[in-house]
Amino acid sequence: MKMKNNLKVIPLGGLGEFGKNCLLLEYGADFILIDFGLKFSTRKEYGIDYEIPDIRFLKNNRDRLKAIIITHAHLDHIGGLPFLIESLNIPIYASTFAAAIIRRVLKNNHNRKAKINIIEPNKIFRIGAFEIDPITINHSIPETFAFAIKTPSGIVLHSGDFRNDRHPYYGLKTDMKKLKKYGNEKVLALFSDSTNAPSHSEYVSEQKIFKNIEKIFKSHKKNRIIFSTFSTQISRVKKIMNLAKQYKRSVFLAGRAMNENINAALDNDLLDDCEDILLSNKAFKQSKSQETIIIATGSQGEPNSSLIKISRKEHPFIQLLKDDVIVLSSSTIPGNEKSVEKLLDNFAYNQNVIITNDDMDIHSSGHGYRKELVELLQAVRPKYFFPIHGNYLNMYRHKNIALEAGWLSKNIFVLENGQKIELHEKNVSYLEKIQLKELFVINNKIQTVRTETIGDREVLAKAGVVFVNALMQQASLVDLVIQTSGVGEAGPQMAIQLKQQLLKVLREGNSPLKAARIQKQVRREVEFFMRKLSFNIPKI
Repeated sequence: MKMKNNLKVIPLGGLGEFGKNCLLLEYGADFILIDFGLKFSTRKEYGIDYEIPDIRFLKNNRDRLKAIIITHAHLDHIGGLPFLIESLNIPIYASTFAAAIIRRVLKNNHNRKAKINIIEPNKIFRIGAFEIDPITINHSIPETFAFAIKTPSGIVLHSGDFRNDRHPYYGLKTDMKKLKKYGNEKVLALFSDSTNAPSHSEYVSEQKIFKNIEKIFKSHKKNRIIFSTFSTQISRVKKIMNLAKQYKRSVFLAGRAMNENINAALDNDLLDDCEDILLSNKAFKQSKSQETIIIATGSQGEPNSSLIKISRKEHPFIQLLKDDVIVLSSSTIPGNEKSVEKLLDNFAYNQNVIITNDDMDIHSSGHGYRKELVELLQAVRPKYFFPIHGNYLNMYRHKNIALEAGWLSKNIFVLENGQKIELHEKNVSYLEKIQLKELFVINNKIQTVRTETIGDREVLAKAGVVFVNALMQQASLVDLVIQTSGVGEAGPQMAIQLKQQLLKVLREGNSPLKAARIQKQVRREVEFFMRKLSFNIPKI
């Protein structure tokens, strides 16, 4: 008797973390992926650029993997594509704007072979056993989708990243009517964005944001204004450019990502009537400062960004002036607090006027808060609910929101990356857990780096290294050569004292010296010596 297939789901990234978003759906012989993002590294100082989902499981099932569907074009959802496509040249399904950004990301990684299929809202398409309906969702980037996916097991709805701004300045509202329609058809499972689940904040409409940005224009008519926002915030850039035009100013775009994303928006008619106010490098150098607006990348204080170079007075042709007004129309991504603080400190040292979201509402999140999370749950009315996209705190808070909204605990599941589940009408079964490795991207190359290696790099960065070479003649110790690096100015004098101490200890006793004994005693004595001097323990 042939066994009935059931829908299976494996999260490959984005659970218990921010970024690396990737969800795999399996029915029968067919696999599809939803997104394949990167995770920005918090360990850049140890040589890690970013992380991507583990693709080994996908490689082992390459014949079953039919396609990848893209919710939107933020890098935490598409940034891993160059490495996936390099290994598995599967079809990509994305909106027109997302496709333009994906092509740029692939090109920057010297990969041009991807087959991209353009999808549109409400135009259903089929991939194997999956019938997919892209639903318009409002987010901080154009052409964002949720996906309603019909399978023989039932309907699954993936929210993507979403908010429910009822008064967007630009772009479409979240299609609540369509979501409610699927709710009436009995949704088996909802996988929903948990980014803002812990926050009790209320959503601030983009209309209010833009009114405050206009106040900045009115208050600083004689100053050059340097705006910094995320380069994918097309609606915000559009508003700044429209205001610049209204106040008879020209606009200069600073930063590769800003230029590339705005050019993609122009090519897709998302920034009509704005191109004529954009300045070339040559025109900018000849322009008067009070007649210019700069829109720059680097609101997170990234080391090589345009804004950090401007703040340090290191930009090749943007000279920071004391009467420049600095506006950060952005939020600080967790982990970037120190770099943003340093960025703002640079401008403060130059005595610039600085305006951030702490001073007035000039940024709103692209993710829904509690009220909007409940609205989605009540519209879709799923039997099973899976919080995704966020740390465990975010996902468990999202679970609590669902409980308060009336969902039963037995129907809410907080999963881990790699945990395979099977969805039935009557229950959810936990299957095997796929063992996933951390895949790091270093200088645009995938590398698996052991946890111990990262730990070694951290020790080297914080405490330095002590090299101890023992010169032996048969089983007798002849001499020790000790070198230090990164332990401070006292390193050379410390090496002399440490050598004296080690020679004394190692020459005690009459038993032959073996390598294992030397290593053990050297390590113990160096650690004791460094602690006595109140130093961090270096790599030995």
